[in-house]
Amino acid sequence: MLERLARIETKLDNYETVRDKAERALLIAQSNAKLIEKMEANNKWAWGFMLTLAVTVIGYIITKII
Repeated sequence: MLERLARIETKLDNYETVRDKAERALLIAQSNAKLIEKMEANNKWAWGFMLTLAVTVIGYIITKII
């Protein structure tokens, strides 16, 4: 009976360890999701800036040719 109780306690300890790891993994995943959103926003801003710069350069070149 004591052996069985010891095995059950060991399993419960292992479940606690697994739960802690799962909670840490969830927190990391949520943090990564926020960072990805920020990166996507910065990427959109950078593409908009490059497109504006390209249009400006093309407009400048066209005005110099004409």
